[in-house]
Amino acid sequence: MKILLLNLLLTVASAVQLVEHFECGSAAVWGSVKAAQALITYCNYAVKDDANLCCKEHDLCYELHEQRNHTREFCDARFCNCLQDVSDRSKNYDCKFHMSAFCVATIRFGEGSFDKAVPHIEADIEAKFVGFEDARPFGLDMQRLVDACLYTKGIAVHCHNTVHTCLQSKHERFKRLIDVVEYSYQDCRSTMHDCMQMIIESEKDTNCSAVARDIAMQANTYMELNEARHGRSIIETYPIVSARLIKQCNESNIEPCLPAFDHCAVHNPPEHPELLNAARKINIECHRQLSGCIEIAAIEETSEDCIEAQNLAVGRIRNKDIEPVPTVLQIITGYSSDWLEKHGWG
Repeated sequence: MKILLLNLLLTVASAVQLVEHFECGSAAVWGSVKAAQALITYCNYAVKDDANLCCKEHDLCYELHEQRNHTREFCDARFCNCLQDVSDRSKNYDCKFHMSAFCVATIRFGEGSFDKAVPHIEADIEAKFVGFEDARPFGLDMQRLVDACLYTKGIAVHCHNTVHTCLQSKHERFKRLIDVVEYSYQDCRSTMHDCMQMIIESEKDTNCSAVARDIAMQANTYMELNEARHGRSIIETYPIVSARLIKQCNESNIEPCLPAFDHCAVHNPPEHPELLNAARKINIECHRQLSGCIEIAAIEETSEDCIEAQNLAVGRIRNKDIEPVPTVLQIITGYSSDWLEKHGWG
């Protein structure tokens, strides 16, 4: 009966028609949309969704650059950092080449798009998403967010669609009936949290940001973390994976890892935080130490729930540092700038 009810609910949810727009590439640059689609064809669905999210944020940065006094270099740097973060948080490094090519192409050919970019008028934004239908992923009222946001309305709709798609995937559909979820991109609740973070960082409208914060908190059904006990850095960066670990593993083993991450973050501030998302504002060594601490803390755990929580946590915790924008030659050869310079190609 339980299986039948689950299948019925998913069948109804899957019937929702998603209003989604692929925003990568620009009409101002001939062939760029098709080129962008080709670049991410071989990435997994989660990376494609997240790359599209990076493009939406990048478009918004271009469109509002005069209002917010953003330079093209600022917008492009945020975009390239976003793409690198996509590969790392999903651990889909096979797509690193495509993400790098995406970044370089934008820097080389984006000038025309930046110069012509202007904010869309409200009526056009509303018309673009008039067919939006809220599937209420996790029971969340996403219509409230879509209604509250203007410039980030497209990102709000995308967050809904991405999590809805995540919940339809085979692993999420049957995880409690067949196997343990293994890959971080299958952590639909953390996907929702990260997507809400992008709205909070991109949106100046306080009502929209407040709704996004509320939804991010509602997405965490495991437990509410305490800033004094667990640290602000964990709450802003990995609240769901941390709460899941505490609930599904030995709490006394897991909890010391969390304030240690916060302490490391506070004492290792980044040089250019304005170019980074919340997770990337924290030194990569702090992330690596957190991952190592969790692996050690859960080493003797045997329950499937704890193993799943550990997989999802270690998979989502960042492991690769943000690298400088590669040159075209680096992308083609796959070699570092140091290697190319050493062999006379620098």
